[in-house]
Amino acid sequence: MALYTVEISSEDSLSERWTDPNHPTKSFKFNEETLEECTLLDNGNYSATYNTVEYSSAVTIKYINQSGTHTVTIPAGEYGIKP
Repeated sequence: MALYTVEISSEDSLSERWTDPNHPTKSFKFNEETLEECTLLDNGNYSATYNTVEYSSAVTIKYINQSGTHTVTIPAGEYGIKP
């Protein structure tokens, strides 16, 4: 798992969730829940952090969605880098 820091400007940005198309079973979010937990920057924005997921070898995951039960093998790598 890697830790990233990005600049955000609002509470709406902080509550954003994102997905990685190569990891269909997980969504990602910031570690902080409120702007008060973020670092205020000189320009009036904030810095927020998030973690990615890293696999050193392929993993097989079984999941269920609206179209049924699926099995996917996710190759080794890092997933969840914010677009």
